[in-house]
Amino acid sequence: MIEIEIDMCLELVKAFITLFVVMDPPGNVPIFIAVTRVMGREARKRELNHAVVVATLLLLLFAFLGKFVLDVLNISLDSFMVAGGILLLLVSFDLLREHKYLMKETGRGIGAVPIGTPLLAGPGAITTVMVIIQSRGPFVALFAIFSAIIATK
Repeated sequence: MIEIEIDMCLELVKAFITLFVVMDPPGNVPIFIAVTRVMGREARKRELNHAVVVATLLLLLFAFLGKFVLDVLNISLDSFMVAGGILLLLVSFDLLREHKYLMKETGRGIGAVPIGTPLLAGPGAITTVMVIIQSRGPFVALFAIFSAIIATK
């Protein structure tokens, strides 16, 4: 009995750590600061909350419907990861050039893109939750998603 509980706790911790590392919230802090530099404190909080909600919804959606969606579209998980990586690269280049995603005048509208997705809920995080739910079940996947999001905020 105790051995089963310890095994379950280890599975929960491993799933959380895996998703947290893939989401890389500490690595996204400089990007968040850069794209919100013209905002006040309240506006930053609002955009962060928006990003967290978007990331949570995307991860939940793909955890439970991701395999179905990819199957319907005839897209393999590997192809999805490659395409998502390319998208993330393009967004990164735009951020480096302070182009499309930096709203220089108002600084608004960056919560969903690029912070919520693809930075927090990018192809790596989406793929990770899809693998977790298939290999470890929905309880572990939900725990990983919500604990990683709480740790991010």
